[in-house]
Amino acid sequence: MEGEAPAEEEAPADLVDPLHGLPGLLDTLQLMDSAITQNLYFPKLLLYRDIRNLATERMPSPVVDPVRALENPSGLRSNAPSRPLSRNVSRAPSRAASEMSMGGNENMMAKLQSLTIGGGSEASRGGPASVAESAWPEDLLQARPDLLAVGYGDCEFAKDQDEASPGHVAFWSLKNPQSPLWVFETRAGVTALDFAAHTPNILAVGLYDGAVCIYDVKSKTGSPTMESDASTGRHSDPVWKVKWIDRGAEHDEPLVSISTDGRVTQWSIAKGLEFADLMKLKRVPRKPTVIQTMSKPNATQDGTGKKTDKKATGTHGEKGVAGAAPGGNDHDAFISRLTSGMSFDFSARDERIYIAGTEDGWIHRCSTSYSEQYLESYEGHMGPVYNVQWSPFKKDMFISASGDWTMRLWQEGRETALLTFTSGNHEVNDAQWCPANSTVFGSVTSGGRLEIWDFDLSTVKPVVTHKAGQKLSCMLFSERSPIVACGGESGAVSVFRLYNIDREYESVEEQVSRLDDTIRANVMKQQAGKMNV
Repeated sequence: MEGEAPAEEEAPADLVDPLHGLPGLLDTLQLMDSAITQNLYFPKLLLYRDIRNLATERMPSPVVDPVRALENPSGLRSNAPSRPLSRNVSRAPSRAASEMSMGGNENMMAKLQSLTIGGGSEASRGGPASVAESAWPEDLLQARPDLLAVGYGDCEFAKDQDEASPGHVAFWSLKNPQSPLWVFETRAGVTALDFAAHTPNILAVGLYDGAVCIYDVKSKTGSPTMESDASTGRHSDPVWKVKWIDRGAEHDEPLVSISTDGRVTQWSIAKGLEFADLMKLKRVPRKPTVIQTMSKPNATQDGTGKKTDKKATGTHGEKGVAGAAPGGNDHDAFISRLTSGMSFDFSARDERIYIAGTEDGWIHRCSTSYSEQYLESYEGHMGPVYNVQWSPFKKDMFISASGDWTMRLWQEGRETALLTFTSGNHEVNDAQWCPANSTVFGSVTSGGRLEIWDFDLSTVKPVVTHKAGQKLSCMLFSERSPIVACGGESGAVSVFRLYNIDREYESVEEQVSRLDDTIRANVMKQQAGKMNV
């Protein structure tokens, strides 16, 4: 028709993108990008592997300047700055190389080298996705010693689970902190993950909607090979921790999970995903304090001035207690008999023994042989216990992190804590033992503080404190390098190089002996302080 513009001829498909038809081009470009990025971060990679880079440490020889020799009596000129650099260069992790003093003891840690990965990645974009959990796959580290798996998820309590945003699992390498090696999506936010010890390609993932999923990372399909549902024991609340239990190469490696539905569940993948509840965590009444006991008189006066014992009479003075707690207990009746589980850890000394931290502040020592009773209960925390971990050196000692702003050191056989560490006025979301030093542990808080404690030096304040500028949710020490990683609500993972923390010259026996001596000295100091008060 007249007046109509002639239709544009469609270009042939092979002319739209001439590079698209070249075989192997995308793989070649990715390889080139990885090589360039690795060269950029090569000095830091050497630091993280604890390898000294002699090329960068070698300073130029001093040169005598005859012209300025009269002005400067030393006559020396070098590339060093004219005044000392401040140790407080930066208080936030940066992709640029930076050396900073984190405060505290210079003998303990003179500086940290920081690196941020994942801040602008696809896994951490879009909303307040936070780093929920991270893990170093130990066996995979033999071939790829810089691999780190990180789980992301938006785990807001008020958000409807049906409309919850999906989560992600990303695999990062310290060789390339700008983009992950591989990312796959989960249907709900990731709250926990762990690699199997003997089959490190198997990854267990706990989700915010209560599901436990098993992935084979070798396949790179991004779809779970096994997944729990209503018929296979799926949790009804978020799963806060999953962990494979290493019982030796000749035995099966079961998976254990804990959830706020009060269940500690063991999973087997030998014949599909089968489950068995190890424990249903029950509430334990707290012991009344002296003040509470004094504020609850056993006898009151009626209108005639006569004393009436409420333990023996009802509200109208009749016998038969209708409104009292069962058994004549003064404690308030529980709304629910179950308590929410938050964390657990299995003992390296006995594979049947594990400890479980709960939302009401109790820590229970349990056994896989008994599903109806606790072996021992530890009272002290007044808030949720977000993490518990056995000491890698002393097998009957463990540490806990709680929302009551404290971390506590416990020992089997003692119902009260040996030592208490206070971290300002923010919740302690995670605490981890340092695998290289028996008296050192780290913690992260909701106020954005990464803290390194050495109670051989002080039980009052950490020897190293770093303010991340964001809420931190988890941390992890590397078993093979002096590295600590932490993640938070921004989705970025900050990796720090630790200095002067290893005790390589000490044997395990010497580490344990030093730990015992340190605890004994601190406990005696606390007892002396109480006696003086």
